[in-house]
Amino acid sequence: MQTVAVDPQVTSLIGKNESGKTTILKALHRLNPANNADDFDVTTDYPRRRPSRDRRSKNLDKVAPVTATFALEDADIDELEK
Repeated sequence: MQTVAVDPQVTSLIGKNESGKTTILKALHRLNPANNADDFDVTTDYPRRRPSRDRRSKNLDKVAPVTATFALEDADIDELEK
C-alpha cells in the first residue's frame, strides 16, 4: 500500500519516466470515474510482481483497488452541520 498526501496548492504531477505519474492518475480515476467505471481485474490491474505472494494471505478478488481518506477543515464541518 502507498500513501500520498495531496497539498491543496498542487496542480500538476512532475517526475521522470516510469516514476508513477500515470499510476496516480489511474488511481484517482478509479476513485471517482469521470465516465463509466472500469472493472478491477486482478490479472491485468494488480501489480505484476505481487499476485502470487499476496494470494497466500488474502482474497485478491475482494481487494479494494484504491481507497481514499479525506480530512475536513473546520469551515467544512460547520457547513455540513447546518
